Amino acid sequence: YDPEKAKQLLAEAGYPNGFQTRIFSQPGLVDRDAMVAVQGFLSDVGIEAELEFPDRGKYNNLRFKGWENGLLSQAMRMLATTNITYTFYCHTAAGQFPNMKRPDGFVDKLDASLQTLFPEKEKMEELTRMLIDDATFIPMFYVSESRILQPNVHDTGYFEWEAGTVFTPERMWLSK
Repeated sequence: YDPEKAKQLLAEAGYPNGFQTRIFSQPGLVDRDAMVAVQGFLSDVGIEAELEFPDRGKYNNLRFKGWENGLLSQAMRMLATTNITYTFYCHTAAGQFPNMKRPDGFVDKLDASLQTLFPEKEKMEELTRMLIDDATFIPMFYVSESRILQPNVHDTGYFEWEAGTVFTPERMWLSK
């Protein structure tokens, strides 16, 4: 966190006085207090961000139909592999985030990564670098999920595919 460096980079990018934008926060999964803190950090360097906390319906409309002038603050879950996660969130075929700025060549490289029998570490790292270097994603914090179960609870489905919300009650059973 270096506000002076941020001001310098803004000036170099042609925004010596900052700019105005909006941030739409995903309901239920993005912490409001964290976004208020981000708004304050941005304000410190001249970026005036109006926070919007839409209801789920409006947010899904933005997510699937697009938005203008602003950023989406979106929680992401890591799925079974990096390229599957990026296919879900970033591929144009997924139908989400239609006006998201994707790095040049990203979708082609993502498609190529999906053609391998097993995920290739180098391809996954390259995709992640592309998203971070291009500021498509700006990671802010990581939240881990946990489940506390009694020792006699089995086959819940939790964490089998990495996403913490996978739950398979139809397979779950209790031992004595």
